[in-house]
Amino acid sequence: MRITDNHLRVIQMLRRDPRKTFLEISRRTKIPLEKVYSIYYDLKNNDILKTVTIINLYDNKIINVFLIFSPRINQHGILKYLKKSVNVNSVSITDRDFIVHSSFLDLDEYEFFIDGLESLGVKDIDDYFISEVLV
Repeated sequence: MRITDNHLRVIQMLRRDPRKTFLEISRRTKIPLEKVYSIYYDLKNNDILKTVTIINLYDNKIINVFLIFSPRINQHGILKYLKKSVNVNSVSITDRDFIVHSSFLDLDEYEFFIDGLESLGVKDIDDYFISEVLV
């Protein structure tokens, strides 16, 4: 099976929230609904996606996430967004990447934050969920 950009976009949406509907994925990715169905079943039939039962491990806990991304445009607007966000604990900037330590009360709040970054032109966000931080 050949993986296309559309396959990767669907995988990314499901990785962020495996409970997203096909219609939500279609709207966010701008991929026609019928194509989203086709992509999903291609991925599932080729053992790239597995169906799992999701248990909310984050009940009554803060979700800590490190985000790493390389903004190619609108860096000033992105920094302004990060500074205004109550979810951001710290921002480090290397020569290419932004490294953001953030905290969220739930996955919906996380998704809203990511949508805000994407609306500013941020693409290819690597997210690392931290289950425990030892100091």
